[in-house]
Amino acid sequence: MKKICCFASCLVLIISCMDKVETRKIEIINKSKSAVYCFIATSDSFTKPYISYPQSSFDELNKVNSNSFIYIYSKERSWESFIDLECYKGKLRLFIVPQDSVDKYGWKKVLEKSVYSKGYNLSISDLNNCEWKIIYDGN
Repeated sequence: MKKICCFASCLVLIISCMDKVETRKIEIINKSKSAVYCFIATSDSFTKPYISYPQSSFDELNKVNSNSFIYIYSKERSWESFIDLECYKGKLRLFIVPQDSVDKYGWKKVLEKSVYSKGYNLSISDLNNCEWKIIYDGN
């Protein structure tokens, strides 16, 4: 009986140390008249790590067509852990880049110069207040 209690105590301790599974996601809704690309960053520049990605991945992962939406998920840990520990001043940066900027300047210049039309600085509280939905209307 003593071994069972010890085993159960160890199991409870191990489980309590594990991060919870994150189920929340940020919904980016594009209500503008053209497609946009969304990038999240930990600071005021979104050049890294995106500059090293193949350009084809942007259409698959970051593009939001007009009157459509995408979800952005936290990878492997809670949003609190990511935003509070890694993001500058506890704010996640979200950048919106219109398709016409990409067509005009190309991906390399957009990323090198951080060309974007709208930027958001979002804390956990901000995300909770907007119910994890960011609506971009082109303005």
